[in-house]
Amino acid sequence: MLMAQTNTTPESFSAFTHSVDASTDHFADYAVNKENYLRRMTYGLAQIGTTTAPAVVPKGAEALLETRLSYLGDVQRPAALKTIAVTSGFWFWTTQEAGAASISLSQQMDMRPSMTMLWY
Repeated sequence: MLMAQTNTTPESFSAFTHSVDASTDHFADYAVNKENYLRRMTYGLAQIGTTTAPAVVPKGAEALLETRLSYLGDVQRPAALKTIAVTSGFWFWTTQEAGAASISLSQQMDMRPSMTMLWY
């Protein structure tokens, strides 16, 4: 239906959706969107703790990937979530329960190309 409304085909739809520049569509710049997402996610606050602590994946958080990356196994999904966690050091992500809040859903959209690292 959307392709019919935009007069596109499966081959041309992606190019159509990326044909507008940031002067008319404030979501057109992907890099800026990711930067803004991180700023909003962390409230723009500085890190006050160690930035090298391992990522925490709370029990059950792997359900976030069950539909998007259904080909990943039970061991691979938590490993994938660790790759998209925001670095440690923010005062509001200090517990296991808060670990899910550190998962950057904007980075999840970039996961498919980076999944090859999980196969080795």
